[in-house]
Amino acid sequence: MGISLLDRGLSLFGDIFTVAQTFLDDVALELGTGGTVSILYETQDANANALLIQLPAGGATDVPVIAIGQSISTVDLGLYNGVTEPRLALFGVGAVTTAPVWEFRKARGTIAAPTAITTGDDLGSINAYACVANGEYVKAASIVFDSSGTIATTRVGGQIEFWTTTDAAPSVLTQRGYIDRTGALQWGVGTANFGSLGWSTTMSAQADGAIIRSWQTNDTYLMFQAYDNTVGNVELMRVQAAADPYIRIGRDDTGVALNAVTDMLILQAGAGAGNEAAGFGFGLCINLGNAASEVEERARIAFTLNTATNGAEDASFVLSAMVAGAAPTTIFAGGGYAGVQKMGFFAATPVAKQTGFAALNAAYTTGDLDSEAEIIAALNTTNAALNVARTLLINYGLSTTV
Repeated sequence: MGISLLDRGLSLFGDIFTVAQTFLDDVALELGTGGTVSILYETQDANANALLIQLPAGGATDVPVIAIGQSISTVDLGLYNGVTEPRLALFGVGAVTTAPVWEFRKARGTIAAPTAITTGDDLGSINAYACVANGEYVKAASIVFDSSGTIATTRVGGQIEFWTTTDAAPSVLTQRGYIDRTGALQWGVGTANFGSLGWSTTMSAQADGAIIRSWQTNDTYLMFQAYDNTVGNVELMRVQAAADPYIRIGRDDTGVALNAVTDMLILQAGAGAGNEAAGFGFGLCINLGNAASEVEERARIAFTLNTATNGAEDASFVLSAMVAGAAPTTIFAGGGYAGVQKMGFFAATPVAKQTGFAALNAAYTTGDLDSEAEIIAALNTTNAALNVARTLLINYGLSTTV
């Protein structure tokens, strides 16, 4: 018994309707010449009766494709010749910017009287299963659309989660990452490294471009490379994870015939008035742990603007270090101060010129003694030069013996 829609019209046979004029279980609605496609409510599985759509095997004229679209009938699409894998196609047409929609809608309550969801409710999911034994399917991966944050009128936070299963017996479906309602991408492997972005070998911007490479042998390191059109990709920075971790900056290759610019670390802030203010700058700190399980700052190098007038800026370099367990104190300071070059050792306030150098201004053509030869000549010429050197050492906080 059944119902067939044939080329010549509708064909009814057997006792197929209930009193309420609904199809009985296991009665097929067949479509196409010879019943190529059928729709029926199947009860062969006593524990899970289901609505089935049976498609042809494909590979020839009849293909297992369900196409949904506007004005799609009586059109030769010419797209699915020889298809053997069942597929669902959505077609969108027209001079519009929108596209076909695959939609999930989730509510609590009922269809007739829907109520608000609770934050954390799943809104939809796409699941992939693998057959691992006769009649046994295991979920291998899933993309879940979730809710988060405050649920209220005109308001819900969205989240997309990515799940995969472990290679274990039994496999465990594990969240690997997500895009949250703030737009942040969180990625990792299980919960141990959650919040990290991991890859096995290389992540590239393009074939010949910036590369970030993670490498694991006896030690694990993170490498940053860039493309040099004369030698290919070269390493520019490495972050080494080992018993003694380090960060190395600079090229590691020998392919540069002439390196006109010294490899350097550049700390740069964007342009703007807020970055040209007195006291703004950069610093490098050395922090080490102590026996009390505390992390203390042991030394510091600071680069700071002292005067921030545009076109007349003064910048200083300050080296500080811990002394007797106290917070780092100034060991050396030098740079521009109100338009004057100054420096000082063990001095909170640098001075414009050390007295030892100033004493020689009248005796030598180059009074600042900025070459080794001038200093040697000064020390070898007169006893006064030795006194100058002694004064210089004292001025720098160093003791002398006469």
